[in-house]
Amino acid sequence: MAYPQSLAVIEMEKIVVVLIFFMFSCENREVSWSESIKSKIIDDATIKYSAITTGNSRDGYLYESYYKDSVLLFELAYSVEHDRYEINRQYSADKKFELVQELCPNKTVAFEGIKYGDNFYGSSIWWYCNGQKQMEGLRFNNENIGIWNYWDDKGKLIKTKDYGHENLIDSLKMIKYYR
Repeated sequence: MAYPQSLAVIEMEKIVVVLIFFMFSCENREVSWSESIKSKIIDDATIKYSAITTGNSRDGYLYESYYKDSVLLFELAYSVEHDRYEINRQYSADKKFELVQELCPNKTVAFEGIKYGDNFYGSSIWWYCNGQKQMEGLRFNNENIGIWNYWDDKGKLIKTKDYGHENLIDSLKMIKYYR
């Protein structure tokens, strides 16, 4: 069937968009898994809470814990020694996933990673307190996998290291998030 030129252009644009999406999604499959899980955890944890407990002490921190219908949504860890909040933990509704953020004294994020059970999976990123990225890579069951990048505090890439085990990257999508 011969399309008028405008329809042919539209069809070609659709094909180009699909190809770009496919190339991008294959290249960033591990990042998109992490971003998807992170987004779902934040959605679950930002439900309006109904109760707060404070003073729950463990690991040298005092925790403020936020609940909805007896389900823990998120916690803020306060360091008495340093007189500041240092850790933010947000939980999935089923408590299987946890978004962990460690904070700098200026309250910028110094670390961000996703835990499944007791171990880190997916993208893990560290920043200097000046906001420059320090290192970034993937983890699987707390193990560094694939290519990791390291930067100095000015943002210059200083090292790249391949930890191997690329086969585990595709295993991330097997860890499912259920609501």
